[in-house]
Amino acid sequence: MKTCKKCACAENPDDAIYCRNCGAKITRKKSEKMYFRCSFHSYWHPVAMQSTGDGRWEVTMDVPAGKQEFKFSNTADWKGKNWGGSSGFAGKLKENVVDNTVISTTKAATYKFVFDENTLKYEVSQVEKDFLFYQISGSVIVTASIFAIWYLLIFDRVTSISGKNVFVITAMAVTLLLWLLNYIWTGKWDWD
Repeated sequence: MKTCKKCACAENPDDAIYCRNCGAKITRKKSEKMYFRCSFHSYWHPVAMQSTGDGRWEVTMDVPAGKQEFKFSNTADWKGKNWGGSSGFAGKLKENVVDNTVISTTKAATYKFVFDENTLKYEVSQVEKDFLFYQISGSVIVTASIFAIWYLLIFDRVTSISGKNVFVITAMAVTLLLWLLNYIWTGKWDWD
């Protein structure tokens, strides 16, 4: 039960936003820190979350495929409050329960976990993860590839691998690797 600061009544449930007696807005004491704990990261090791203001916290994690469990806590040693006891990618959590929150993912991906300490609501959403090579303009990579091939075919005629060809061949290999990694990560061959 929450106590109203205006009228001092203690008859408000933990999920109340307004006092039943006087109608004043009831606010929770905000945590100074928040931690994310999960079954898929170092045996429930606490991960510090980032405050987005007004009692909202978020963290981004790589999540493997399958059934995963997690909780939020305001201390790194489980001695404070913790929230769990739900399932799915959004919902409302319970305070200081034994049960964890459960999600099931169909593929490994990066997810953002958001927890609102005021409403006890949470959201889990998949996010796109950009590699540095993905942020490089596709035209630069295409131009580098064309130049490397042009150099080898026109000027040096690929008959043997000499010292000056090592750079060009390495550039081509790196370019092809970037294209392959882009395809593996995004499922697309293009850079758009």
